[in-house]
Formats: sequence, structure tokens, C-alpha cells
Amino acid sequence: RKIHRWLSVIIGMQLLMWTISGLVFSWSPIGEVRGENRIRPRKAIDLASYELIDSREILSSAKYVPDNHLVKGLALKQMLGKPVFELRLDGPSTSHVLVDAVSGRCLSPISKSLAEDIALDDFSEPVQVLRCDYLDQPQTGHSEYRSKEIPVWKVTLDHPSGTAIYVSANRGEVVTRRNDRWRLFDRSEEHTSELQSRQYLV
Repeated sequence: RKIHRWLSVIIGMQLLMWTISGLVFSWSPIGEVRGENRIRPRKAIDLASYELIDSREILSSAKYVPDNHLVKGLALKQMLGKPVFELRLDGPSTSHVLVDAVSGRCLSPISKSLAEDIALDDFSEPVQVLRCDYLDQPQTGHSEYRSKEIPVWKVTLDHPSGTAIYVSANRGEVVTRRNDRWRLFDRSEEHTSELQSRQYLV
């Protein structure tokens, strides 16, 4: 009877937590969890208004490609409303290199101030930066940025949502966005998985 009683309590707690986590999931639109509802709309730039350097000049210049790396491709994109070339490389270290498409200046890895500008430009509301941290080691375990691209700048914004925007140091693009709703969602999901594991052990 004692064993049966304790099993009932354990299973009852699991059912309660599954119900609570299910309510959290259903009440949280996935776009808001991912922070997509606060992304600033993008406008295409007029490339005709810029005098772009010849892309062949970039491909033939050794200053953009580290030793033991091969160029896999080149793309023209925009960053902060200006045209940039992105070199995709195949090699032991650097995988992407950004080059200013007008001046030819190498932008990778991007600076702290540039990462902050990119994060602020991505966010649809006027905010300030609380802090900006450089992450150059893989994030695992319970990190909110686990198993994602490195190196990256974590730009934490002064906003009630607790938003942190992660900007690729090599590509100059937003990799992902995290906020308090995402963290609650993630904790609920982890707790549900943990309870399921315990159930199998029982």
C-alpha cells in the first residue's frame, strides 16, 4: 500500500507538471517565443546607388582568404543598409569572411560596436544595450545558446522582455534571439523531459 501510495503521488505530480507545461506551450505563440514579433522589417537597398568593387578582385586577393582555405562561394548581401560581400570558405578555421562591397575593407570578425548596431537594427523597438559579450567556445548543457554557431556576440538589450540577440562574429547576421518567454518555454520543456525520464526509471 505504501508503494502504491508513493507511486500515485509521483504519477500525479508528473501529470500535473505535464498539464502546466502544456498550458505554457499552448499559451505561448511560437513567434513570440522566438522573438520574431519584434524583428524590424527589412527594406531592400538600391544597389545602383553604390559603386561596387569587382568581386573577382576579392576572389583573387589573398588578404581575405586565410592560408589552407578554399573559397566555396561568394554572395552579395546587405548589412545595416549597406552592401557587403560574404565569402564562404572551406578550411580548418574561418568559414565566412565579410568584405565591404564598396571600400573592400575586411569586416570579419565584426567588432563589438558593430555587433551592437546589428542587434539594435534587428529589434523593432527603440532600446539600449545593457551588455555585449563575446562567446568563442561551444555552449552546451543548459545554455540558452547551446549547439549553435561560434564565435558569436551576445547582445543583451535593456527591454522588459529580457531579450538577448546573438550576432555571428564572422557573418554579421543574427543567429538567434532569446527572451524571458523563450526561457520559460525551455525550462518547461526540460522539466517535462526530466519527468518522463524519471517515469521510465520508476
